[in-house]
Amino acid sequence: MKNLTLTMILISLSFSVFADGKINRFKRQIQNECTTGKSIPSLLLKKSLIELIRGEGCSAKFTTLLIGQCSDLNCNRITDIYNEIEQVRAGAVIGDE
Repeated sequence: MKNLTLTMILISLSFSVFADGKINRFKRQIQNECTTGKSIPSLLLKKSLIELIRGEGCSAKFTTLLIGQCSDLNCNRITDIYNEIEQVRAGAVIGDE
């Protein structure tokens, strides 16, 4: 029973670490691309990433706000950044499509 509990704790921690890694990579990449000098709020970046994961695209509320806050970004670039983040996830194999 003790081993099962320990295993469940480790599995839940690993999932949260992977999710946190994706959010941090997305935030870093967006901040690097946005040269307006304004800091983009973390919550806005997280909500935008959630919209992209759900497939709502650039017309979704928070992603539209993100594009509005950073004139250096457009829909295509945000989509490219999201696709790069998805390919880097643990266990992903990058190859021919």
